[in-house]
Amino acid sequence: MSEEKYNGYETPKFELFGAQPEDKSYEIRRYPAAYWTSTEQSTPSMDGSGNRSFRRLFKYITGANEKKEKISMTVPVIQQVPGQSCPFSDTTYKMMFYVPPKHQSSPPDPSNPDVKTEKMEETTAYVRTFRGRPNGEAFKKEAAKLYESLKKNGVDVSNIDMNIFYAVTYDSPFRLFFRRNEVWLLPKKKESEETKQAAQGNGMEQQAE
Repeated sequence: MSEEKYNGYETPKFELFGAQPEDKSYEIRRYPAAYWTSTEQSTPSMDGSGNRSFRRLFKYITGANEKKEKISMTVPVIQQVPGQSCPFSDTTYKMMFYVPPKHQSSPPDPSNPDVKTEKMEETTAYVRTFRGRPNGEAFKKEAAKLYESLKKNGVDVSNIDMNIFYAVTYDSPFRLFFRRNEVWLLPKKKESEETKQAAQGNGMEQQAE
């Protein structure tokens, strides 16, 4: 299992899963089912949705919930980025905070109807890590690099869900250097389950360092 903290913040556990690429250009991770708190915002660009979504979720963890309870901040902050047919039309972006282990068994309900806490199913993700302070366009370029790496390493990209990618950040805006960012691509749900069964059957599961 992965470490459970990053710079003092709790993080979701994951395992390295299946055969990892020899060039180490990405990781294949498996995340167990867990509760995440999320909110959606419709804007023409990913950059326009972040601040308002973050404020909603931050209010939830600082007491805007049924128990008026403070919940510790976790990382990463994940933004679900769907495909966009027109650059001028609104697109719905979802931002998510991981619910810390202390509250996983019974997360308090949000007070704001635009905020939801829901259980994410066990997830397999192809993950590319990179540095810097990326905007929406930079995340898209990194997602494209991940896609090319998958093809280069023989992954059948027809089994990848190309309708959505995930923009993942670990550091606060105040950290200037050595920032950790990721982009995730997920297998289509049917393929994800088949991959899981194949890896279990062949003993291919690996443990994160």
